[in-house]
Amino acid sequence: MTRVRVVALGLGLVEAVPLYHAYPGMIAARIVVPPPPGVRLDCGGWEECSHLETTGAPEGVELPLRVVAGIVSRWRAALAVLDSPESWVAARGFTGLPGVLAVRSIGALEPGKSSLQGASVLKAEYVAAYTGEPAMNVRLSRTVDKAVEAGLHVEVDVYMPVASMEHALPALEAAKSNELPLHVHVEDPQGGGPVRSLYEALRRRHPLTYVHAGIYSQRDTDCPRCGTPLISRSRGYYTSSSLTPEGACPRCGARLKILGGAPRKPDPRAHIIWRRRVEWYDPRFLAEQLGNR
Repeated sequence: MTRVRVVALGLGLVEAVPLYHAYPGMIAARIVVPPPPGVRLDCGGWEECSHLETTGAPEGVELPLRVVAGIVSRWRAALAVLDSPESWVAARGFTGLPGVLAVRSIGALEPGKSSLQGASVLKAEYVAAYTGEPAMNVRLSRTVDKAVEAGLHVEVDVYMPVASMEHALPALEAAKSNELPLHVHVEDPQGGGPVRSLYEALRRRHPLTYVHAGIYSQRDTDCPRCGTPLISRSRGYYTSSSLTPEGACPRCGARLKILGGAPRKPDPRAHIIWRRRVEWYDPRFLAEQLGNR
């Protein structure tokens, strides 16, 4: 019987990952796993830090994979996300989960050619502005190239203390060269002006850019060719799409790559879930609810 270690389990929308070009408006199961040896378990810049307290131990608890799969199935999740720095290391152990498997990398480790097997989605998260280790950016850029070559859907994130083109450049180059969505997270928007200037500069170079900065955020998707609004999001969450059934702009015909397609409306549960972003659970509690540890 295959067993896996889990720190926490969460139920949320795909947009909260954030993933904007994969299964928009759908439900994501969040599975926090222990990080590989030598890699620190922290937020890596993303916002949902409180879930690390749900088990009280970063090593997590051991559960049968079929129990975790049962939870994901009951949640009717389109996507299962392994949450932790370099979670791609654990991907093979979770083979057999229902839905599509997404993993994360921050460049602390670099996968080999076959190390990403089992995953379909990669979140590439540039956090060197916080860690002070620019070599991570180099490793992460190579990881992005490997993932794209292997056929994974990739979205790029960059986390920075304040708006800075210097901090954004490695992520911008990785996203632009592979035509990938770029998410920019700014901890201190400084009134919004610097973030707006950064966003406008990035958009001129790469239209598929999104900004997450509280007071100033830009999260809708426009056609990269003609600028027509294609996907609308309210507070970051999917509300509607004007894409054609073929995934094209209705005005100019440019194709937009959306893994899983863009539904006209989000999952009916979305309006209940979005206020909490992600609902985190102790995996022991959920396992007991299924009656099997």
